[in-house]
Amino acid sequence: MKNLKIVNILVLGIALFVAFNIYKKQLADVDQLKVQKESEIKKVKVLKELSAFNSKAASYGKVLSQKEPDSVMSGISEIARASGVNIESLRPGEQAYTDDYSVTSFTLSFNAANYDTLGKFISRLENDGEMFLVVDSLKVNRSSSDGTGASLLANLKISTYSLNEE
Repeated sequence: MKNLKIVNILVLGIALFVAFNIYKKQLADVDQLKVQKESEIKKVKVLKELSAFNSKAASYGKVLSQKEPDSVMSGISEIARASGVNIESLRPGEQAYTDDYSVTSFTLSFNAANYDTLGKFISRLENDGEMFLVVDSLKVNRSSSDGTGASLLANLKISTYSLNEE
């Protein structure tokens, strides 16, 4: 009987030793899985940022795509009409080319009822979602009373930038 107790204690000791080693191995596996999970979370975050960047790049590509001067002048005319500005003249200017992009300038003379209308027009030009326009220079004078109701005469030089197609 005493031998049986000793055998039972030995079997129980061996079982506890094996169970403890299995537990340590499983604990190490759980820690490794936690590290992998953190790594995967970081990867997902980077992928989301890349996806957002890719979306922005695609939208910039649309804005910076090659446009014919007639198309740009038509867009400027639409913005002027929506802003309540009366264009007197709109002429394309010189074009400059680099390896990556091209710049086309436009000269524009227009009448605006007041500074608020003038500001809205320029803001709409600079924030247009179809073209990338930059105001290079602006000269504003009070216009003479010619019956049009416009009190400001402005001369504006703007440039549009577009990426060269590869």
